[in-house]
Amino acid sequence: MPRAQSDQLRARILHRQGELDQARPLSQRALDAAHKNAAEHPDFLTDAVINFASFALSDGDAQTSIALSCEGIERLTSDHGSGDIRLAEPLHNLANALASAQRWDEAAAEYRRALAITDQHLSPKHQTNAFLRNGLARAEQRLGNVEGARNSFHLALEILRANFGEVHPDIGITLANVGRLESNAGQIDAAL
Repeated sequence: MPRAQSDQLRARILHRQGELDQARPLSQRALDAAHKNAAEHPDFLTDAVINFASFALSDGDAQTSIALSCEGIERLTSDHGSGDIRLAEPLHNLANALASAQRWDEAAAEYRRALAITDQHLSPKHQTNAFLRNGLARAEQRLGNVEGARNSFHLALEILRANFGEVHPDIGITLANVGRLESNAGQIDAAL
């Protein structure tokens, strides 16, 4: 298992650096090893499943990401309960995969589920909450809930500003999202 754990760690680092072509085979090898050793190392299998779900989404494979995220969520819930903070990552990944598949109702529900957990365990100003609120806002916008989207975008902006100040790429992206929302809602003055 040490090699599989090393592969998993290297894959995560490479993934964060944008080196998906190098990261994916390492993650696949770790996942395969985790399945072979599931009885002795069930937690490692859960981590490997969740990690590979993230790679699948990065590669544009929403269906694989959805399936693996659900598997990881089931494993974590079974082992640690439905309010465990470790559920936030696979729930966020599942919500993003559902959004990628344009399953907006389900995506919004999973963003809310992840937020319910992070609200219990993290500071309200934790950047994870900003990313979850941005995702929820996009889903709400697609569902036609302009007020819900507006509120989520503004909460995300507040959190991002508290973490990063006024100048940060995620703030720019969120401001652009707010502008599109307001423009599409016919609120031209608010879009500017």
